[in-house]
Amino acid sequence: MHKQEDIFQRQIDAAERHLDVLQRRAQEAPADQQELLLESLEQLSSAMEELHVSAEELRQMNEELVEAGRAVETQRKMYQDLFDFAPDGYLVTDQNGIIQEANRAAESLVQRRREFLRGKPLAILVSGEQRKEFRKLINDLRTRVEGEIPGREFRFRTRRKEIVDVALGVTATRDAGGLPVTVRWQVRDITQRKLAEREIQKVQEALRRNREELRALASRLLTAQEEERRRLSRELHDELNQKLAMLAVEVESLEKELPASPGKIRKQLRKLRDQVVELSDHVHTLAYGLHPSILDDLGLAIAVKSYVQDFSRREKIDVRFAARGIPPSLPLGISSCIYRVTQEALRNVAKHAASRRCTVRLLGSGEEILLSIKDFGVGFDPEASRNQGIGLGIVGMQERVRLVNGTFSIQSIPGRGTQILVRIPGNKEKIETASHPTGR
Repeated sequence: MHKQEDIFQRQIDAAERHLDVLQRRAQEAPADQQELLLESLEQLSSAMEELHVSAEELRQMNEELVEAGRAVETQRKMYQDLFDFAPDGYLVTDQNGIIQEANRAAESLVQRRREFLRGKPLAILVSGEQRKEFRKLINDLRTRVEGEIPGREFRFRTRRKEIVDVALGVTATRDAGGLPVTVRWQVRDITQRKLAEREIQKVQEALRRNREELRALASRLLTAQEEERRRLSRELHDELNQKLAMLAVEVESLEKELPASPGKIRKQLRKLRDQVVELSDHVHTLAYGLHPSILDDLGLAIAVKSYVQDFSRREKIDVRFAARGIPPSLPLGISSCIYRVTQEALRNVAKHAASRRCTVRLLGSGEEILLSIKDFGVGFDPEASRNQGIGLGIVGMQERVRLVNGTFSIQSIPGRGTQILVRIPGNKEKIETASHPTGR
């Protein structure tokens, strides 16, 4: 550019010299021609002056262009350095996915020199099973007039045939019509992340299987526990209790047959009879606690009502009981669940609530069976309780309810009491499902 300026300046200088020669010759010309020639030469001189001004303006413009060129070159080098030394891989392609440039990180990732990559379709780096999907992405880019281009995850195959998981970020330079001209692909190696995700999935799957196995085991244990309780209850009630009753009758008969004189023996027999009766009552209570036969014979509502009355009398707590819409016959799993939850919840009332009254409601509908147990005692903070660990009693109630596909919740406010709500599916299909939990 400076060379062209010098040539232009020399041409102007030569024109000025030639103008000087013409001016001298005009002065030597005849008088009738001299005025016309001098006027023409004056106009030519003015034009030369304007040419000098234009030349200076051109020189200044050239200097500005040179300075702008240097700035552009500096920016280009800076961009090239940023591009080359970026921690992520970058590939530049045209709208058809043909590679035009690659940085060092991209070279390292795919184990190919940029000289090899230039002019190659980007699709050759994508693993075979994903190339159809990648070509569809290229076609979408060609036809997408505007809007954000979503990033995708692909698997690249390196020169050593190794598979690398990559996340592709896509940025396009568009023409006036909005169509992409060049596309910059950010290529981030996510192989380790993918390996970690797959390991996490394996662990989660193993944990899920373990949870299912534990739940199945818990179901079988609860079922076996209930069956064993029923068996022991029958044996205590049908055998031991009957034998104690016969023993009490025999003692009473023996007492009547004794003569009136041996009062000491009669007193001891009376004491023995009272102990046998007391033992019989205790065995009956024990059998009832293991498994109330009334639950099988008269149904859930009557069994719960009977337990509530015994609890109220024993603990001196006023318990208001209400039952409505409960079928006389329910699957054993459901009736046992509700009965045991009632037992455990009322035990907690007696032990922790410091409440002199509570309510027990047992309501049935076509959709669900609802059990509500509410006291008016000291209450507690559920969040603090969760942080400190849930008690085994609550865990047991939750597990029993879960095994019959029900929901269990506790609502409590310090100083305002606690309410336990149990909801168990009540329609026929759900009852049948609930009565046969997994693993049973």
